[in-house]
Amino acid sequence: MSFRNPILSGFNPDPSIVFVDGVYYLATSTFQYFPGVPIYRSTDLVDWKLIGHALNRPSQLQMRTTEGGGGIFAPTLRHHKGRFYMTTCCAHRIRFGTTDPFVTPRGFYVWTDNIMDDASWSEPIFFDMLGIDQDLFFDDTTDKVYLSTTARLYQPDLPRYGFDTAPWISEVDLESGRLLTLPKLLRQSPIGVGIAEGSHIFRKDDYYYLITAEGGTETIHQQWVFRSKSGPEGPWETGPEGTVNPMVFNGEDEFVQQTGHVDFVQGHGGAWWAVMLGFRNQRHPETGDKLWSVLGRETFLCPVEWEEGWPILNGRKKIGLTGEAPEGLGLSRLSSRISWREDAPRFLSALTDTLPLGWYTVRTPIKPFHSLSASSGLTIYPSPYSITDDESPSMLLRRQDAFVGTWETVVDFTPGRPGEEAGTVVWWSKWAFSSVGVRGIEGGREVVFKFPTLEDDKIQETIFPSSHVGPVKLRIQATPTSYTLFFSEITGDSSSNPTSWTTAGSISAAVMVRQRMIDSIMTGTHFGLYAFGAHHEPSLSKASFKYATWEADRDGVAQGA
Repeated sequence: MSFRNPILSGFNPDPSIVFVDGVYYLATSTFQYFPGVPIYRSTDLVDWKLIGHALNRPSQLQMRTTEGGGGIFAPTLRHHKGRFYMTTCCAHRIRFGTTDPFVTPRGFYVWTDNIMDDASWSEPIFFDMLGIDQDLFFDDTTDKVYLSTTARLYQPDLPRYGFDTAPWISEVDLESGRLLTLPKLLRQSPIGVGIAEGSHIFRKDDYYYLITAEGGTETIHQQWVFRSKSGPEGPWETGPEGTVNPMVFNGEDEFVQQTGHVDFVQGHGGAWWAVMLGFRNQRHPETGDKLWSVLGRETFLCPVEWEEGWPILNGRKKIGLTGEAPEGLGLSRLSSRISWREDAPRFLSALTDTLPLGWYTVRTPIKPFHSLSASSGLTIYPSPYSITDDESPSMLLRRQDAFVGTWETVVDFTPGRPGEEAGTVVWWSKWAFSSVGVRGIEGGREVVFKFPTLEDDKIQETIFPSSHVGPVKLRIQATPTSYTLFFSEITGDSSSNPTSWTTAGSISAAVMVRQRMIDSIMTGTHFGLYAFGAHHEPSLSKASFKYATWEADRDGVAQGA
């Protein structure tokens, strides 16, 4: 039976997966978004539910002025003797493609004995070893625990390949995070830009296996496998090239590209599966040029078979939008429709000011900036920070998880002074967003449409004068290659009057995915609600959002490759 890929659409990169008591649990990267590291639950590998986040308190994750491409990199989720472990790092300063130094982060882990309870995740325990893409391996044959981490090579006696980035391994004391052995090199990669990363180690039968993502996370991204009978430190035997390695490599000509950062799981019936990140490229409708996907890197699934002690992924076929389950292991196929609504009753489902799962802020908020009520729904209190500041503005975001769809909300906002603003946004970063909102002016307010251009980094504006004083409906219509923003000033009984929409403007998806090296290059597009004050000054105003909806089609994609 076939299943639909990706299994987690929208910005969900670097998946890591475990199978415990008949249930699959999966974690993905969040980079500069808070809360960090979503935990998904499924019984069939296809229908996933967000159940919480491993990093959900400021005491666990502090991101103040973390750069757009920084934050939480490639988590690993593991289960050992009744306890779940999530290990990762937080990169605050990244300088890819510049001469400024990259500040190498320090890895850490958190744990819980009840993965269904967000509050049960521990405080971080930090490691001595610097690097990214941390992995924990519990060796049941020796009762030792090993930490592998990806870091730069500085040893003069080692050969050099491109960026000289490779995974290292040490035995670690789990209670304190202290290393018990000095780091040992696991693998150097001569492929592409010379990066081996995202390492995972596991054991099956008589072998230890090491898997690494190689070639960099762009079009030559691929996955390799090695094995050893000696132990998790090697020496490693490389899987035969052409019949085993690379395990996954879609190349530059497929619709799904950049496949890699694989993790394995053995699930129902003893069947083996692999999850990995992938990227659905689009084509510009006029020029035919390739467009990076606005959805970012997503989570894909494929079956794994074992031949002569080596894992064979997807029958050595390219990863596509349709996966085939082995005979007798049929997976369900989800509906193509996505329909989601958050309104006043749903906002209050938890009977607290805690938002339902799936809302995120940029970086860690200093303090709460919202409240929930049955009458006004969601209220956002404008922060002195605007949404282009390198802090945590008063903006709430949700992942865009389909190329074709309509996002809609209604805002009730009376600005207290000129320059105060509230509205809705399609967001990639402070250099790549478009918004439509209500802004204060002397003696009233106006509707403002903001948008970037391909020519420079400046955000442009189109202003619509308004004498309206009531709520305003806001809408964003998404296609694979563009976004169009609308507004409608509500008069009288909106339930009996059909909505008349004014087009605020459109932007090309090409503007959203401009790849600045410090501009959220590994994330994806979100829709959001925001409110901010004027000129970095406090505001006494408030913006109420009665509802937010997203109606979309999973199959609404343009042809890529």
